[in-house]
Amino acid sequence: MHFIEIAYGSLLEVFSELQVAQDLGYLDANQVDGLRVTVVSISKMLSGLKASYERQLPHK
Repeated sequence: MHFIEIAYGSLLEVFSELQVAQDLGYLDANQVDGLRVTVVSISKMLSGLKASYERQLPHK
């Protein structure tokens, strides 16, 4: 679970860096918007994986 949370944080960090790259003119808005779709998709996968593991854990 902890590693999934780290992966999610890293994903958000990468997206933040993409936005900085756009602000600095290295990427245009269309490129960042295309990558945003990928970031959202990966975010949903990580969320689903975490939920799956949570369901498998014994309840206290």
